[in-house]
Amino acid sequence: MSTNDNYSFLFIGAGKATYFEFAGIQVVFKNTPNKEQKEQIEKCVPPPIGDELYWDENIVSASSHQFAHVDIANTYPTKDGFGPEDEKTWSEDRWFFAADSQVDAFNNDIERWLHQIHRISPVLLAFRREDSESGGTEFSDWHRWSLKKINSILPFFDPVIEEFEYDTNQSYVLRSILYFIPKEQLETQYREYLYPGETEVQAFLEGDIEPLEAIKEQKTTYIDKSIEGLNRQLDTSQEAHRKVAIKYLDVFLSFKNKLSPKIFEELCDKLWYCTYKEGDKGLMDKIPKSKSLGDTIGCEAWQALTVAEFEESRELYTTILLHGDGANDLGVYANVLYVLQKDNTGLPIDKALNHKMINICLKVAPKNPLIFFNACCLYVEMEEYDKAYQMVEEAIKHKYKDIGSMKNQIENLDMFVPFRKKTKVLELF
Repeated sequence: MSTNDNYSFLFIGAGKATYFEFAGIQVVFKNTPNKEQKEQIEKCVPPPIGDELYWDENIVSASSHQFAHVDIANTYPTKDGFGPEDEKTWSEDRWFFAADSQVDAFNNDIERWLHQIHRISPVLLAFRREDSESGGTEFSDWHRWSLKKINSILPFFDPVIEEFEYDTNQSYVLRSILYFIPKEQLETQYREYLYPGETEVQAFLEGDIEPLEAIKEQKTTYIDKSIEGLNRQLDTSQEAHRKVAIKYLDVFLSFKNKLSPKIFEELCDKLWYCTYKEGDKGLMDKIPKSKSLGDTIGCEAWQALTVAEFEESRELYTTILLHGDGANDLGVYANVLYVLQKDNTGLPIDKALNHKMINICLKVAPKNPLIFFNACCLYVEMEEYDKAYQMVEEAIKHKYKDIGSMKNQIENLDMFVPFRKKTKVLELF
């Protein structure tokens, strides 16, 4: 479309779009179309985005299934008749792509559809997300003109701002178009909507809790989004962040009835880890232990394990199982027995700790038989061969999926030589 100042409505994302897997577009009408208008709008939609058509009051979302290029190729022929079975349109990894001319025809058809439905029911805005996986969009003058007009349509979204909605199609479109405006140029209400709690969280990280505490008077969604931002920005690896979090621990705990349960649990997990890193056992017990705490700390322990920080990993795993409420991820129980093995980490054998952990982990071992094998390894290191033998029996009984690997290790690794000599373990296989 040529450059002019008379486009009928905004189209952010207009231009030569490319697609990888999916294609889609959101259209915001000035008024909610009636039943008859909706039927007309649906009837003339381009076939590749006609598979998934959803209405949310005055917004229609049209999208393809995962293999948009197949439908594009089936809908828009090229002069050479290339189709989805033609070898020229397959990438080296056998992922199908329509010809460029077919994609161009599809983009033109989307613009045809937008103009057609605008005559059925006036369109305020069309938005098409840029697909970075496929190379993005070569934006047109229509897109650039639309960017200059964004401020003129923002009042239309005032109800979204007033209610601080975040899970509707309108809120998705609003956030998407606001990102095209430089942050410093956003009016306060839009900046707070797009970056909730940013100012308050930054003040907190610099040691000023008052702005963050004041958000308790905001709408629930705003509070949730603000604390979500805090959870992302609170870096537990930084001592300064940990200390300020602990300093205002009571303030954070007072958010309990202001936050959705999930957000509060995530906050508590962060706070627990801060108190753990600072060695404050008393405060650790003060923080409510969430159902996800074991998994959260288990992830930290796994990260430490992967970079050979074995003492840190062992401390994290054992602390969460001794002082927490366990973990949903059964891998945590297998991993703690792995990191306790001297053969794996070089750490000295701690029989008392080993027995505590084995007793805890065996309670869930039937659901993850790898635990039996790791317990066997610990018993071998402690020269408790009868118990190691029982663990192999249990692993076989509970159909440990890597039984062949377990047999191979017991049969060939040096650490198992005394075990093989003192028991008939190999006969179990």
